[in-house]
Amino acid sequence: MVWTGIQYFTVRVSKNAMNAFIPKGTTLAPEIAGLDYQTFLAFLQGQHGIALEPPPQILEDLKSGLKHNLYGFRSNFEIVTGTPPREGQPGRLSLLKRDGVPSDMVIDGVPFMQYLKPLLPQDGLTVHGEKIAPPKFVDPLQELILPDEMEMDGEGKIIPNASGQAELDGNVVSFKPIYRVADYTDPVFQNMEFHSNVWIEGDLAGSMNWRIYGSLLVDGHLSAGNLEIHGNLEVKQGIQTNFEGVIRVYGSVKSGYLQMTRIAVGNSLIVERGILQSDVRALKNVRCIGIPGAIQGAKVFCLGSIQANRAGSDQGIQTELIMPYMDQTKPIKIASISAGTKISFKDKSWTAAGKAGFSAQADSDSEAS
Repeated sequence: MVWTGIQYFTVRVSKNAMNAFIPKGTTLAPEIAGLDYQTFLAFLQGQHGIALEPPPQILEDLKSGLKHNLYGFRSNFEIVTGTPPREGQPGRLSLLKRDGVPSDMVIDGVPFMQYLKPLLPQDGLTVHGEKIAPPKFVDPLQELILPDEMEMDGEGKIIPNASGQAELDGNVVSFKPIYRVADYTDPVFQNMEFHSNVWIEGDLAGSMNWRIYGSLLVDGHLSAGNLEIHGNLEVKQGIQTNFEGVIRVYGSVKSGYLQMTRIAVGNSLIVERGILQSDVRALKNVRCIGIPGAIQGAKVFCLGSIQANRAGSDQGIQTELIMPYMDQTKPIKIASISAGTKISFKDKSWTAAGKAGFSAQADSDSEAS
């Protein structure tokens, strides 16, 4: 219906035009009793410029007020409220919970982070229907930059296609193929599977159990047993586990020294200073040719070849070199050998009486160099 010009009540609007209300003390015209909702809206628009539609219940409350507030309202009666502008909220990155996995470790095919889309800004409206612009919105993650090793699926989950370590700087996610362990004493690292190369900047000690599907680099000393390494192991200082656990390496091993350690090597073992009081099994070659380059008090089982500057000890500490096969031209070559050193290969065995040098050849008996 169309408003006929009846003044049902007085309406005031707040200074910011966000509220329209009937002032307290206002008396209502008796014609409100028969007022329908569409005429009510037409009155608000035509008489007071109110463009927003109040809920129908407002009209019912006014009709009730006509009966109970004969001398006017005791307080302002709100008709309609505008909508304030909504500020935008930037998108954000949320780490996905993965039990037993550090937050910065990424595993091939396993989502580790999710991009939560921004809440876009929204215009406000006054009671007159005029738009109010929200504050300027800037989303620093609007252009999220991912490395080639990662992609985002339709749900915003970030999935790596390689294993390693991730870093976030602003809107840039970076990837490193080697995982740097900042604090291996953190309980999360006590029992850990690594699916990438691993780097320890200092020493690595403790009773943790690690399985590494990559290589391990230790800048300092290694004294932690119970390591399974599917790549290579390099320890710049040396390895001494005091026979706690076993180190198993599927690839090669390179170390400054090896002492009081049980180690199984799937490829070659290269030690610079010495192999001392250790139990060694190597599928290929054993090299100890640095300074002094000695194998002493150790049991070395090797399927390739053994080469060292010295073998055995003048103090009589038992040293044993075992070569079950003779695939090399000279499977054993020692520059200086001490008395009591036991050497075995194929079906032959010797206990050295002490020589300046020793080599064993595939087509002849052992001989002094």
